[in-house]
Amino acid sequence: MRRRSIVFGAVIACLCGAAWGAERPIRGDRIAELLNGNTVLGIWGGDPYRQYFTAAGETIYAVEGQRSTLGRWRIGEHGDFESQWGAEPWERYPIVTIDEELHWVAQSGARLPFKILPGEQLVWPQ
Repeated sequence: MRRRSIVFGAVIACLCGAAWGAERPIRGDRIAELLNGNTVLGIWGGDPYRQYFTAAGETIYAVEGQRSTLGRWRIGEHGDFESQWGAEPWERYPIVTIDEELHWVAQSGARLPFKILPGEQLVWPQ
C-alpha cells in the first residue's frame, strides 16, 4: 500500500510540474517579431480591445465606442515588453505562452490571453 502511495504521489508531482512547465516566457527579438506592424486582440479590464504596434515604437490602443489612445512601446533591459502612456512611467508587461496561447502578465500577476492579427486592424467588424 505504501508503495502505491509513493508512485501515486510521484505521478501527481509530474503532472503538476508539466502544467506549470506549459508557461514559457517570450522575450526580446521574438516580441518585436510578433508585434511590429501587427494588431493585438484581447480583453483588458473586461473590455475587448485592439492594439496596433508600429516598428517605430508607437502603439494605438482602441476600445470599441471609445476614443483611441496613443502610447509608446519598447523591449526593456530585461527583454520584456514595456509600454508608456502620456507622461506616465514605463510599465513592464512580460509575455508568456500557456499551451501555445499568448498572454500578457498584468501587474497583478493575472494572465490575459491575446491573439495577433496581421497588419493594422483597429476597425471593429460590423
